[in-house]
Amino acid sequence: MTAGIRDQVTLGILLMLLAVFALSSMDVLIKSLAEDYNIWLLVWTRYIGQALLATLIILPQGRRALVTASFRLQVLRAAFLFAGTAFFFFGLAAIDLAAATALLQINPLFIVLGSCVFLAERLDRYLIFSVLCGFAGAMIIIRPGSDVFTSAALLPIAAALGFAGYSIVTRYLARTEDIWTSFFHTSIIGTVFASAVVPFNWSLPAIEDLGYFVAAALCGSIGQFLIIRALFAARASLLAPFGYSSLVYAAGYGILVFDEHPDIWTMTGAAIIVGTGLLVWRHQTLREAGERRGSASRP
Repeated sequence: MTAGIRDQVTLGILLMLLAVFALSSMDVLIKSLAEDYNIWLLVWTRYIGQALLATLIILPQGRRALVTASFRLQVLRAAFLFAGTAFFFFGLAAIDLAAATALLQINPLFIVLGSCVFLAERLDRYLIFSVLCGFAGAMIIIRPGSDVFTSAALLPIAAALGFAGYSIVTRYLARTEDIWTSFFHTSIIGTVFASAVVPFNWSLPAIEDLGYFVAAALCGSIGQFLIIRALFAARASLLAPFGYSSLVYAAGYGILVFDEHPDIWTMTGAAIIVGTGLLVWRHQTLREAGERRGSASRP
């Protein structure tokens, strides 16, 4: 690996870690505000900030960046992200931050399954076993049949499904659409969705809370922007494991801000989900490398 490539990879990793920190900070602010405000207002806050950022970035690029040849898929992509965001925010309001974040980490396993079904990617026994292990980790956290298990514990899993759908459609659109075009349409369409719901759930924020609303919008927008910049610097498959840093951030924030101490079951389930996710990542990376070598060897 040359020095230039190594520097780009290092930059991508740092940007990814900063992005996850920004998004984790947004989660803390949302959970705090959810004690006094309707969740749909918080979803709208999240989207209005991203829409403003997308507009500032895209408009100087001219009309070319606004045009999409796959508007229906852009709407579907935005709908998946909107659903994932809403489910996760409702989950944050109902259960511990660390548990909600850990359950969300099952998202890569849903992506594996969805990619095999909708993108015709190959599913082997190794991946099937990994997916089952990931589900086992989630069940350890929510523990069906125990006092911990409530319908609220399923919300982060529903969010993971939404984010997986968003990722799968993104993969498909990446074949033809510019990343900034997709970012703009996802932000604007999601804001339209949120704006259609928020009038029925509106409450005027108190003046002393306005700073928290602005900070939540900024953290969410900055996090999304940094993820995109990280993807310009390094491959998604290389950056994927660093997304699990959200568990560290969530555990720290949970202890410091909410006095929530993850129990042994949450930590065990999280460890299984993360371990499984890392194995899937390694398996996929090795398989992609083998496919590239095979392609290069063909005449």
